Amino acid sequence: MSKKPKWKSYLVAVMFMILTAGGYFSLYPSRILPLLELPEKVSESNPEFSKMSKVIDQYRTADLEVIVDGYYRKPSEMTSFARRFLRLHFKPDMKAESWVQKYCYRSKKGEIIYFKYPDGTTKPMRDVFLEELQLLGKNEEEEGGIGKNRKV
Repeated sequence: MSKKPKWKSYLVAVMFMILTAGGYFSLYPSRILPLLELPEKVSESNPEFSKMSKVIDQYRTADLEVIVDGYYRKPSEMTSFARRFLRLHFKPDMKAESWVQKYCYRSKKGEIIYFKYPDGTTKPMRDVFLEELQLLGKNEEEEGGIGKNRKV
């Protein structure tokens, strides 16, 4: 009597799980789809959330690079991620400054997140965003909004 190789048994088990899960998804999509959706976003009318959205949007086309865990990224690549992250982690009772302190300084690996400017200088993202929030507070009544007449 020949013995089946173990990998075939594992393959059969994995295929069974995939087919079973696929059947469950097709039979009960109304139970699964809500789990895949993003949580309710904070209201755009929340002034603190709006401040953070404005600061993030300002850097979408900025002439700089974002350094995260040693990788260099363009701000345009990071903006959509940052907006989703903001929606997921911003609580209605939070202040924009406290959110920046908590989420805009270190990556998951514990490394500082930097902005690298065209002249080669770097500055922690947290410090830049805190400065922008401070400017936003000063410029709220003026036309032009945040970072008015500032090189980004």
